[in-house]
Amino acid sequence: MGPPSPGQTNHYWSEVIHEPEALWKQFLSYFEQRKWHDGQDLMHIGNDVRRSLEDSPFGVQAIQIMADAAGSHPELRPKYEEFGVLYQCAQAAFTEGKSKDLTKQYLRVVGNSLDEQTGKCRKVVLSYLPKLSNFFHNPDLAPIAIGLAMNLCAEPGPESEYAVELGFDAKVASGLWAGLFPENSPGCDRAISFLENISDDLPRNLSTVEPLITLNYLIQAMTILKDLTVYARCAAITVKYLENDTVRRAIANDAPIFNSCMDVLVDNDRRVQKLLDLPEATRREVVQDIQEELFDFDDAAEEQGKEVNLKLVQQLVSTESLGKALVLLSQEDTYKSTIAEVLPECELMKLVDVIRSETSSVAGVHIMCACLMLANMASNTSLSERAVQEMDVHRAVLNIITPATDRNILRAAAQCLFRLAESSLNRPTLGTAGVLEACACLLYLKDPRISPEAASVIKRLLTDTPANIPKVFSGISETSRRHIREWQWKSDLTQPLPPTLLGIITSIYASNTDVADLAVAVVEVVKIACKPHSEALTNSFFDVALHEPETVTSTLHPLFKLAQNDPNSYPCRRGLFALGLLTHHQPSAECVMRYLDSDADALDNLERLVGAASANISVDKASQSEKSTQALKSTLSVILFGLQTNVPEHKRPPGVRERVNEMFNKVTK
Repeated sequence: MGPPSPGQTNHYWSEVIHEPEALWKQFLSYFEQRKWHDGQDLMHIGNDVRRSLEDSPFGVQAIQIMADAAGSHPELRPKYEEFGVLYQCAQAAFTEGKSKDLTKQYLRVVGNSLDEQTGKCRKVVLSYLPKLSNFFHNPDLAPIAIGLAMNLCAEPGPESEYAVELGFDAKVASGLWAGLFPENSPGCDRAISFLENISDDLPRNLSTVEPLITLNYLIQAMTILKDLTVYARCAAITVKYLENDTVRRAIANDAPIFNSCMDVLVDNDRRVQKLLDLPEATRREVVQDIQEELFDFDDAAEEQGKEVNLKLVQQLVSTESLGKALVLLSQEDTYKSTIAEVLPECELMKLVDVIRSETSSVAGVHIMCACLMLANMASNTSLSERAVQEMDVHRAVLNIITPATDRNILRAAAQCLFRLAESSLNRPTLGTAGVLEACACLLYLKDPRISPEAASVIKRLLTDTPANIPKVFSGISETSRRHIREWQWKSDLTQPLPPTLLGIITSIYASNTDVADLAVAVVEVVKIACKPHSEALTNSFFDVALHEPETVTSTLHPLFKLAQNDPNSYPCRRGLFALGLLTHHQPSAECVMRYLDSDADALDNLERLVGAASANISVDKASQSEKSTQALKSTLSVILFGLQTNVPEHKRPPGVRERVNEMFNKVTK
């Protein structure tokens, strides 16, 4: 679209067009009196009047007046477009050879003139968009040029996507990092506002690497920013990029940028320490709210309007948002299969240092983020094994498991230990380091968010790991006993401490049967301890059965509890399997017999299972396959046969003996 051509007849400007001073005075009068209702006169301003004044001493002032008028009088903007002023000024702004001051004012005219009513000319200005970024690193022109870019890309759509493809966001972010826009200056505000607009409309699937470059510059800039508000705005933009699927996948294949992301966490940790001037009770309340958000990946709750130090809240909100984004980043499958394999020790140690730092222990948010990131990263077996075997990462995590630690942090620590325990190579090392004892401590909290996590760690450490089994039988060291008692006191528990970890596990399960993994952990103990090739373990187990039968008897409660599930279920099968192993040996078979004598419900349930197997139906009356029925019959036969053959006649209570014999006859028909 070209501008309309001015006529050749006499017009408002004819008599003064060649006299700069007179033209200047008439120009001033024209805008002061707002005479722009005459389109013909306005058309000449865009052409010969503007060119004549541009070459005079009044050129910069004249264009500035045109820009100010467009900014102050919205009704003038569509006229600028209709009569060619906007078109001519856009051409002039991107014409090489003009002075910096003139170019600045021309850019202002264009920027102030574009609005929703100037749609046609937007296309003309967009054609110059690739050249606009040439001004981004000019300290004098950058604020105006970026403001114009903001105006063009104010709404989500092709313009903002085109700007991303042209790398506008990367160039603006690089200017922030290079210090071209002093903090709190108009240039800095516009640069961040532009990035906020762009990041609001990032396509889910980008076809360019520029956003990755933008993120890198943003991260570098954040480490040198001093103003809290500027930092918080940059943090919010960084989060938007990290939440973009394409960007996150790209980072997961780019070790340097991933490492820089961890630098953000360390830097944020340092910044929070400087702001911790809240009263302790208030600070704890604010921090806890944000910690809980790290576990909840839904949108954060609305601001509560509490009387708090707003600077700390702002910083912690940035921390929470960054933490969520970094945790999501560490979940990327491409990361787990690529960078995690070769992540340098020094980079992994950044997270460990955050966990160890006293700074983090005050706010807690950073510790949680680091633990959750480590947990996700440990999904890569190679990294998990290096972290434990070479770097003792687990010891840093163990050090934060104390009665004084916030429960949200304890939950994150337990999740981290569970992931580290997924490697069979790590389990003996973690067992030796005291992870079993630490998780036993967590069980005493009886916190529904933490106890299941701790129970899962215990189960994992005992699964197919013979090296850890003696630890649950042997006596607890005096140091560990003192430590565990602290957790008992914190939970207002006064009962005597069992002599072994197995006793602790089973006693806690007895009072909290919702923690199903503890019952499964007991099964794993029995399974390994009763294997024929585990002679040393078996002797240890039956030494306990002979000399402390109450300890073995306590293991039966979880097993019979598992057996109360539907016969077709995995928990029931595991519980019956362990009971069958126990009845193979006289000391433990005697314990099973005594247990059945003391617990009528357990004996009744065993009869129900026998009845279900014999009738070829499950307890809930659902149909059952022949194979499953045979498996159930076989397991029950093993248990009942063991009770008949491995318990001396004089140690079989009469009532139980008859019922056991009757069940055996029924299940072996």
